[in-house]
Amino acid sequence: MRLNGNFVLHKHCNVRIGKDGSLTLGSGYAADNLRMDCHCSIVIGDGVAIASDVTIMDTDHHKIVGSDSAPRPISIGDHVWIGTRSTILKGVTIGNGAVIAAGSVVNRDVEPGWLYGGVPARKIRPIEWHL
Repeated sequence: MRLNGNFVLHKHCNVRIGKDGSLTLGSGYAADNLRMDCHCSIVIGDGVAIASDVTIMDTDHHKIVGSDSAPRPISIGDHVWIGTRSTILKGVTIGNGAVIAAGSVVNRDVEPGWLYGGVPARKIRPIEWHL
């Protein structure tokens, strides 16, 4: 685990790093009840706001015959806001300045400066936000 800035974890955050995992945190915060499972690589940039009850997982925790079940890295850019009860799945890159709407499931890359939302998360509109 590497800490590159001031990143605050609020109460009841559960961060697990496996033997092959690499977690890098920039600056920002994760509100209550974050669940983060890192068995490959998770990189979180600077000025990131993660709301309560968010799950970030770079692994499936099991193998499914006939599918790609290997862990894959997650990259969350600078100045990203992840809404409450969202889930970020393996292999995802979230671009700088993006916002993830509450309750979203992100299973593919998110373009910088856009609001994504839904299950699965889809591009909604360009957005600008301030912390």
